[in-house]
Amino acid sequence: MKSKIYLAAVALSAIALFGGCAKDGATGLQGPQGPAGADGTNANITGTLPINVNWAYNSGTYTYTDTLVDADITQDIVNTGSVQVFALYNGVEWWILPDVNGKSVTTYGYSVGYVSLQCSDIDVNTTPTPPATVRVVIISSTARMAHPNVDWSNYAEVKAALHLKD
Repeated sequence: MKSKIYLAAVALSAIALFGGCAKDGATGLQGPQGPAGADGTNANITGTLPINVNWAYNSGTYTYTDTLVDADITQDIVNTGSVQVFALYNGVEWWILPDVNGKSVTTYGYSVGYVSLQCSDIDVNTTPTPPATVRVVIISSTARMAHPNVDWSNYAEVKAALHLKD
């Protein structure tokens, strides 16, 4: 008896669920156009203008360091995006960091809100020559995936693909 009641309940539920979903009548008219949204910015990419680095020299370690504060480096960028730093050499060529220029090695690291720069000498006991100017490019994972064929180590390609301004 219980199985007949259970079977009847399942059958009624199925009829109610699938039998009541018929579309009757024509589609209604389209509603009016909504208001225009505010102009947005490209939140996926941030490129800096050239930054003159304010290097601090530590004679004990023969190392120059500087920290560049940038609020566009969010936790999301740290977790899934990337930050690229390019150094200007000879006033015309942008080279991606890390870089070895002569005996000077320039590297960087980043975390939420900043980029940390360091320049040291391969010999470890001589004063390095750090680059005077850098550019920081902050790229979301979405922007990176949208441009899969970009050579991210080439500033000219990065600039063209991401429409960065000088």
